[in-house]
Amino acid sequence: MISIKKLKEDYLWALACASVLFLVFFRGRWALKAVNQYDDQCYLEWLHKFLFTPYPACYSSSHLPGGAILWIPVGWLSKLLSTLTSIPLAQWLEPLIGLQTFITWAISLILLQKIILKFKVSSLQSKKIALVFLLNIPVLEFMTQFNFSTVAAELFLCCCLIYWVITKRWILAVLAGVLLNLTRLNDMVAFLVILGALIDSQKAKQLHFSEKTKRLLLLGFTILFGLATAYALFIGIFKGYNGLFLKDILPRLSPYRWWRGLFMGGWGLFWAAPAAILIFIFSLFFIKKLTWFSRAGLVWIFAEITLIIALNECRSDYTNPPWRYIIGSMIGMLPALLEISQFLLPKWRKLSGYAMAFLATWQVYLAFVTHSFTTLNYWKVTQWVDNWSLLHYVYILKNPLDLIKLLYLSPIGFTIFSWGADQPYFQRYAQYSKYALKGPALYLLTIGTIIALALLVLFVIKKIRDAATEVL
Repeated sequence: MISIKKLKEDYLWALACASVLFLVFFRGRWALKAVNQYDDQCYLEWLHKFLFTPYPACYSSSHLPGGAILWIPVGWLSKLLSTLTSIPLAQWLEPLIGLQTFITWAISLILLQKIILKFKVSSLQSKKIALVFLLNIPVLEFMTQFNFSTVAAELFLCCCLIYWVITKRWILAVLAGVLLNLTRLNDMVAFLVILGALIDSQKAKQLHFSEKTKRLLLLGFTILFGLATAYALFIGIFKGYNGLFLKDILPRLSPYRWWRGLFMGGWGLFWAAPAAILIFIFSLFFIKKLTWFSRAGLVWIFAEITLIIALNECRSDYTNPPWRYIIGSMIGMLPALLEISQFLLPKWRKLSGYAMAFLATWQVYLAFVTHSFTTLNYWKVTQWVDNWSLLHYVYILKNPLDLIKLLYLSPIGFTIFSWGADQPYFQRYAQYSKYALKGPALYLLTIGTIIALALLVLFVIKKIRDAATEVL
């Protein structure tokens, strides 16, 4: 069991950061309820297979079970609660999955800090770097609103994989790689990251392999990488992923398409995930100094960038952005970033930190935009990019009073509204009553809000005590 002291020292900071994001960005109206006619249904169908309960067939057979595998504990808990309370399974299952998806953000933040600590970074600095790095990954809207996708699973599994590789837990790392490839078709390079780390360990004489063992390891990873690649090619060539085939993607890799995919073409990757592009380009200047582990991470992100460029105009709006595929490979690029920082002078290291913080602020703004389209207006500011480009509009509130709507959507406001939706005071907002939560979803959102507020209070108290101790 984790002691209270260890909780405060090691994890309270991450839980406090998650609490702030929860209280500002979490959207219970959507995050705690699946949209059954889309991908949500496909992943829930997989979960119900694991729970041995019936569920309507998904519209597509392209979706993999990896994300649903991580939902299994919540699924069985929901089944137990449904039996004890006689409330339908879905009313417990969907809000619990929604909350688990967000909690994954906090766990990933803790894992990132543990990874950074392994590079001899101080505890305080590692917390800052972990938070800024995670905020630079275009993941926030998927953890707080679109909660029934595989994004949370991919983020968590990539953090586990990199952490287990760094801590030399090879079997766990391979298992994470297998589960990752059962979650996303585009993460087969993760196996090369493990292989790169093994090569580094052998060169550093941390591991001593006989020639026979080396050949067996190489054969094993070749088989894993080959199977993952072969399955992805099978889907792309013969089966199609939601009707999209490899022959549809390859023609989109011309130099012109690269330009559009990076800077125009819907939500261009450079505007939607600038840190990924800039870190990758910066890392190429140090490629000869990097370990094989880090080089494999760069190969991983290049493969993802290539895929995103090809998909950019196939699926390019704020509800279905192709740049969500970069999430896993950005985690894989973290070791390269940390290794490079050791080569830099202190002033350049500090400047890089400021740049990353600025880009993280930009990502938070994008999350705000994607959460707030109903209350925002825009000014068209340029003609040289496509209509859906991020640079095409400057978003503003339609009316200053619309800020109240954004507060209403937050957990605190939405919880209060949902509890009082039938009261006379709220009858003036009767048009919104249909969105109010009821039953388990409302109970769980209320509990989540109370816990988030309590964690923030504990964090503030700890900071005040720490400051008082320093003064004394």
